Amino acid sequence: MPDFIDYENRTVSFDYAARVNSINNSRKTIELLKTAGACRVLIGVESFYNNTLAKWKKGVECEEIQEAIIFLKSIQMGVC
Repeated sequence: MPDFIDYENRTVSFDYAARVNSINNSRKTIELLKTAGACRVLIGVESFYNNTLAKWKKGVECEEIQEAIIFLKSIQMGVC
C-alpha cells in the first residue's frame, strides 16, 4: 500500500461493484480495498439456482456466490 495514505485516520469510504468470480480470485485485493476504505460490495446475483444460472450463461454457480458472500462477511464487508 502507498506510504502517503493514512489508513488509520482515513475519512473516505466507498462502495464498489464486483463480479463473484473476481471476488473469489482476488481476495488480497479485496482486503486491500477494505483497508483503503471500501465498506460495501455490490454483487449481481440473478439466481441461487444452478440451472437458471447456466441457462442465463452467468458463468458462476451457487456455491461460488455463497463462497464470495461468506468471504466478504468474514472481513466485515457489507454485501448488496
